[in-house]
Amino acid sequence: MANKTGIITFHRAYNYGALLQAYALQNKVSEITGNAEIIDFVNYVDVKKKESFKRKLILLAREILYLDRTLGYSKRKKKMDNFINTKMKLSKPYDVNTIKETNAIYDSFIVGSDQVWNMSFENSDIYLLKFVNDTNKKISYAASFGYSRIPDQYLDLSISGIKRFDNIAVRETSGIDIVKEQIKRDDVVLTIDPTFLLTKKEWKDKLISDTPIQKCKYLLVYLVTTQTNLLEYAKKYAAKHGLKLCIIYNGTESKVKGAINLYNLGVEEFLNYFYNATTIMTTSFHGLAFSLNFNKNVYYELNSNKKTNSNDRLITLAASLGLVDREITGTELKEEKEIDWQLVNSNMERIRNDGINYLKNALKK
Repeated sequence: MANKTGIITFHRAYNYGALLQAYALQNKVSEITGNAEIIDFVNYVDVKKKESFKRKLILLAREILYLDRTLGYSKRKKKMDNFINTKMKLSKPYDVNTIKETNAIYDSFIVGSDQVWNMSFENSDIYLLKFVNDTNKKISYAASFGYSRIPDQYLDLSISGIKRFDNIAVRETSGIDIVKEQIKRDDVVLTIDPTFLLTKKEWKDKLISDTPIQKCKYLLVYLVTTQTNLLEYAKKYAAKHGLKLCIIYNGTESKVKGAINLYNLGVEEFLNYFYNATTIMTTSFHGLAFSLNFNKNVYYELNSNKKTNSNDRLITLAASLGLVDREITGTELKEEKEIDWQLVNSNMERIRNDGINYLKNALKK
């Protein structure tokens, strides 16, 4: 068997962050080993949802009413499929019945990043590498659980899977606590999201064109969770600084009057908007990640829904890079302070190197 590494992650999710973290990890591991690809695990979910006739009518009416947004989202999915099939190095497709065949192809397996250890997802045991032979290396990189503690119904499954890993790295501080306290493994480390494994220059050289899509100066808003104050804050900030407001939506949310509303961006276009923005405001972890990697004037808002665990990764990221006083907590403009880019970039370089060295050491024969 050749020295080959297989990566398993959420590479087919219609989400900019999910695609870009998969792309970055595959690129960096290929650079380290010379032979790495994403295992094209197709997670078929046979769920036939029974909906009432009334519900179907409501959904149809909504699609017709918001036809431009629905069509925009459809175009975005096609662009994302093209990115997956042309920019990522993929294996042949596997499913739950054939995934064990990969043991004869790869001697090392990496799982991550994203919520790969959230056991509420369909076929979640695949991401615990339960199908991998004991003789093959099992590595996690920036894995996330999606909750602050493993629920009781998933604890035995999680313990039996994670304890088999040769090297464990997680993305959030809460993940460190989970592995130490619930899995009973102390040899766990914190690693930065895979998108940081590539520098600003590497992203530019690989995926960002020299020509900005928007010729004017603009404030970019990227929304993935419910915002409370961010949009109002952004409108005031844009008006004060004479910036055009551009908004990237995660789904088919309502348009904002007077803004450039973006529903159908491809992955490269998404990066182009971040790379050329004057200021960025976001509710997204990867929105904050690319803003910092590209050294942009950035503000973020945490999710007001306390039942979710989406805030921990933003808080961990901001703290690890030394980003302070950039959280939006109201609609009134706060005193503007410069980001200490010398500190942020120094921390970013150190943590990036930590992540790369972790992968190099984990992949040693």
